[in-house]
This record gives sequence, C-alpha cells and structure tokens, in this order.
Amino acid sequence: MRGSPRTRSLALALLALLCLAPAQAARAEESLRRADPLHVPTGPLPEPERAAHLSAAERVRAASQALRERGHGELPVLAWALLDAARSQQQAELAELAVELAPSSPGVRFEAARQLRDPLELAASLAALIWDLPGLLWLIALSGIALLGGLVALAAGTCLAAALRGLPLHGHALGHGMTKQEPPAWPGVLLCLSALCALPLFGVGALGVLAAFGALGALRLPRAQTLRLALALAALGATLGPGLDRVAPAIVAGARESDLIAAWRIDQGEALPGDLERIERASARAPDELLYRFVLATDWKRRGELERMHQVLGDPATSSDPALRAASFNLRGIARLAEGNLAEAVPAFERARSADESAAVMFNLSQAYGRALLLSEQQAAFAAASSLDDAMVTRYLAADGANLHSVLIQTPLSLGLFLVRALEPSPESRALASELRENLLGPLERDRLWLALPVLGALALVLRRSTVTRCSRCKRPLCARCSREAMSGGTCLRCVRLFVRREHTDPRMRKAQLEKDRRRERWAQIRLAAGALVMPGSADVVEGRWLRGTLSLFALGLAAGLLRAPEILPLPWDLGGLGESAPYALGLALLAPLYALALVQSVGRLATARRVT
Repeated sequence: MRGSPRTRSLALALLALLCLAPAQAARAEESLRRADPLHVPTGPLPEPERAAHLSAAERVRAASQALRERGHGELPVLAWALLDAARSQQQAELAELAVELAPSSPGVRFEAARQLRDPLELAASLAALIWDLPGLLWLIALSGIALLGGLVALAAGTCLAAALRGLPLHGHALGHGMTKQEPPAWPGVLLCLSALCALPLFGVGALGVLAAFGALGALRLPRAQTLRLALALAALGATLGPGLDRVAPAIVAGARESDLIAAWRIDQGEALPGDLERIERASARAPDELLYRFVLATDWKRRGELERMHQVLGDPATSSDPALRAASFNLRGIARLAEGNLAEAVPAFERARSADESAAVMFNLSQAYGRALLLSEQQAAFAAASSLDDAMVTRYLAADGANLHSVLIQTPLSLGLFLVRALEPSPESRALASELRENLLGPLERDRLWLALPVLGALALVLRRSTVTRCSRCKRPLCARCSREAMSGGTCLRCVRLFVRREHTDPRMRKAQLEKDRRRERWAQIRLAAGALVMPGSADVVEGRWLRGTLSLFALGLAAGLLRAPEILPLPWDLGGLGESAPYALGLALLAPLYALALVQSVGRLATARRVT
C-alpha cells in the first residue's frame, strides 16, 4: 500500500532534517571555534634618542602611554625618576606628573608633597597607605610595635609603683622575725630584692623580673590597685603572646625582598627590576602555588607571549581560593579570545563566572558571546556587568581600537587576598616572634614565658594580704602584731600620742616630729618631680591618680615604640621617605605635649616643696 503524499512529504522532511543536522552543527561549532584575533602590543618601547626634541614631561608621557598600552597600571619607577629630575631642576610640573603616573604610591605622593609643599598631597600620601600592600603591612607592623611599647611602659610604671609601695610593707612583715615592736624594714626589703634579682640566673629577662617585682609588691596593696596591675600584666602578656604572633608575619612579609610584595607589584602592573626573577624562583620552590603562576602568566600576557602564558598558568582549578581561580580562568579566556579561539574562550569565562561573578568577567563574557554572534547571551552578560560596575564598563566601551589591554578587562587581584596570605604564620615569623620574646622576657621557655605575666597578676589578686597597712599621717607601716588598736584606727601610736593626746606630750617632741614630716614631704615632692621628668605619668600613678597616670605612661610607650620602630621594621621601597619620617614625626608629636605637661607638673611640685616649712 502506497502512502499518501502528505505522509511521504513528512518522511522526506524528517530525512532531510536528519541529514542536514550534522552539517549545521559543524558549521555552528566552526563559527564558535574561530574569530578575528585581537591585537596584543609587543615590540620595543619608544627610544629616548628618537624623542630628543620633546620636553622631559612629553617624553615621559609617551613612555607611560606605551607601557599602559601593554597592560601596565601605575609606573612608580618613572615617577621616582621624575621626582629626582624635579628636585634637581626645580620644576614643579614634573612632580605633578609623577603623581599622575603613580597616584596610589604613598612614597611618590609623599615626596611630591615635600617638593610642592602641599599639605593636601601629604594627607593623600598617608591615605594611600591603606590601599598599598607594602604600606599597609608596614602600618600594621608599626601599630603593633607602638602598641607593644605603650603596654610595656604602662606595665613597667604600674609594677614600679606597686614595688615602691608594697615592698617596704613586706620588709616590715618579714622584720617581725627579729623583733615584735617597730621592726626594721630594710632587712626584709633586701631579702625580697635579692630573691628577685636571682631570677636572671634562671633565664628570666628584665621584663619578667619587673613583673615579679610588681606582683610581689601588689600582694600588700589595696584590691583596686592590685586589680589594675593584674589587668596591665594580662594585657602585656596577651600582646607578647598571640598579639606578637599576629604582627610578626606583617613584619616578615613587609620586607624589601618579599616574594609576596613582588607578586603584588607585578599584578598591579608596577613591577620593579628584579621582581620577576624573584617570583620565578618562588614559583620553582612552590610549583603548586597558583598565585605565583598567575602573576607570571600576567606578565607574559603583557609581553604578548600568549602560548608561554598558557604554559605557565597551568590548571587554575587546583586552587581553593574562588577569587584567584576566577581571575586565572578570566586570564585564560582573555588569551584565548585574543587568539580568536572562541571554543575555549567562552568556557573559560563561564568557569570564571561560576567561581566568582564580577563585572570584569561578565564584560569579557559578553565580548566573547558577541564575537560568537550569540546575541541574546551577550545582552544578558552585558546587563549583568553594567549592574555590577557601570563606570568600568562605560570606560572600556569608550576605548578605541582593538587592543587586547583596552578591550578586555583584567582587574588586579584584591588587596585582601594578598593581605590574608601576608598575615599567615610562617617559620620566619615564628622565629622573629621568638627572638623578640627572648629579648624582652628572657631565654627561659621563650615561647611560653609570656603566660607568666597574667599568671603573676592573677596570683597577686588572689593571694593579696591586708595584714599590713600604713599610717594615715606619717605613712609608717602598721600591722596587728605591732598594735591591733593602731591597725584598726589607721593611725600609729606615735602620731596618736603626739597629735591626738596632746596634753601629755612635750611640745618640743611634737615640733621635731612635724619638722621630720615636712622634710619627708619635701623630699617626696622632689622625687616625684624628678620621676615625672624621667617618666611622665609615673608620679601620678604613685600618688594614686591612675587614669591620668596610665594615659601618660601609655602615650610615653607609644612614642618610644614609634621612635624605635625605624630600627626594627624593614622599609619597603615603595614608601621612600614616608617610612623614615612618619614614625619620628608621630613619636615627637606625642612626646612634646607629654613632656610639656610633665615639666609644668614638676615645677608645681617643686614650688609646693619650697612652701613646706
């Protein structure tokens, strides 16, 4: 039975569709496979002798334009050369051009501010520290050293005040082994001092001995004073322990010859001479580290060596960091799209989007879709890129020509990615932290001795004894063994006989005692005045004005840490004179009002001592 014409036509249509489908798929795959390649700028840079007729500023602008066409961002090397020329030739416009070449470099902006005498530019150089990896690491390390200095000064002042107040009371209590009434305090004080001074023989450093002095003295002090000492020692111990472990990586990573900073410079497009060789050595030592491979591949892309770029980059899927993985796939997609290989470019951009969807990735994906004539997908990707960062998309759409570096977007890696890696503990940072602890606390269990500081403060608070106090008038020690009645009254029997029960007292004895009290008060004021000049805030702590005293001691320690920091911290090349000048300026800015206030207080104390007659 022969079929109807409609049935025969339907069968023939299906057969034709089946025959034509492979050809259409082949043509679609072929259209997705190839596209016109993008131009990658290569070749030599402009030679200076060919631009001899141009001014210095115009020659630098031409060189910077050629470098930016090759994917470089900021140009600090050219900027520093311009600053040197501006200083020698006294041309302010060269300093302004240097800021244009490296606006995010704090060292360049600081040097330009010095030459231009512009306070706004100086403020901009300080603000640029936050967005510059070497500057941020240096700032973290500087803050840590200053904070450590402040807490050391605070704990030292508190411990000295506790020792001066409490050790004579210990001496009085120990003196009862010699006599029951009015025992001499100096044998007991000497015994305490000799016992504590023997601690260095067992590997305890100066700071540990000082903490032991303070804790021993605080055993006889009121609860509030002992609590303050315990808090100061706990804060210092935490800073020397976990705090130092957090700051030491920043000091190590911020060194001048740091691999991580070299990688950051290459990624930012502002590599210095020697950075590339350093990263190649680091990548050879750690071949599985995608970060080093990524920055090396970025450098090869800027040179136009795309095949070499693919060899260096390897497989980005090995990284566990989504941002780094997305940046690596985006870089691979850029190279494949520049070669015209759409069959590998589109999947690379799609894998970058699945790892971390960003405006740069979506814009590049829209470019790839457009070259593959996938217009609906291109519109959706472009809309997503515009919603994420419309300003960046508009800027790239306005670029002229088909230059790879001006048509496709490769944003630098985030500062947080480098910062997290920089603050990770390393063998070098652990060795540095151990060395600093050994210098401050001593070689005895140098990685655990910091725990002794809060323990000493806690023991002083728990084991505090109130069996010995001082006379409210003459400050002599009082205890129950000498006189329980005087202990409960707060005034010694001598002062009671001389100044309370006056009818049975010889006036000459009372006058002699008054003269002794005045002499003691004069010498006390002189000692406090001298102590205030040597260590501002110490006199306030001794006299019980804790808030003002602790603030002054902390500010003194901050200033000392800032002044000492340039000798400890490595100075990154990027900071220039800013890293040398800022700590001294901040330290002196803290010391000047502090010592001015201490001088005023000392003069007032000396005037009070003269009036005591």
